[in-house]
Amino acid sequence: MRGRLRRPKQSQIPKEQSMSKVGIVTDKNFKEEILESRIPVLVDFWASWCPPCKMTEPTVHELSLELNGAVKVVKINVDQNPISASQYEIAGVPTFIIFENGKEISRCIGAQSKQQLLSIIREADNEVIALRDKG
Repeated sequence: MRGRLRRPKQSQIPKEQSMSKVGIVTDKNFKEEILESRIPVLVDFWASWCPPCKMTEPTVHELSLELNGAVKVVKINVDQNPISASQYEIAGVPTFIIFENGKEISRCIGAQSKQQLLSIIREADNEVIALRDKG
């Protein structure tokens, strides 16, 4: 197998990487997992044919571990779940949307670094706090 990359055996994957907290969402459970969530949700709208999606996948997994349940991190494949993709007008992938209390709070399109995603989450959290203070 010279010159070819081989997938590591499960036992060779670091434990924290194999225990990622990234959830998989579908059209069927979108409402339950995202809109009815008691905590903020970062949704990664992605596609298997998308190089930037593949590039950001490790970042999304790392972020989910770092957030440790404070924000739910989920992925939804736009090709397999066209209803949700259409409903949220996903025109490019990856698209990251932050939901809180069933509402879209923030959105960004394209590959993002972990720091960029953390910044978007912080900004969205500040917006939610400001809305609560007004209400």
